[in-house]
Amino acid sequence: MTFQSDQLQCANSIYDLAGVRAYYLERDATRTCPVTVIVDYDLNQWGDVAEIYGKSAVITVRVSDVAEPPRQRDTFEIAETERVFIVDRVLLSDDVEHTVLVT
Repeated sequence: MTFQSDQLQCANSIYDLAGVRAYYLERDATRTCPVTVIVDYDLNQWGDVAEIYGKSAVITVRVSDVAEPPRQRDTFEIAETERVFIVDRVLLSDDVEHTVLVT
């Protein structure tokens, strides 16, 4: 096994335990894509007050679910609650997952 495959296996385990079902919709698309996301409401770790003011959460999604980083105004709808989050900007993106700030 390589470090990257170990990292992917760990990420998949985290999504299995803490992930929630959601639907991803690109801002100019007409159909939704089912995904698993991790929603983090503790925004203090993601920036100073000016950066995160007015934002609702941070959503992380696997690259295997959404290949390209989400863009501003793309949406995630949480299946269980039907709450819709709108992407404000990408915070992090790597070979395993994308992390976005949402309103």
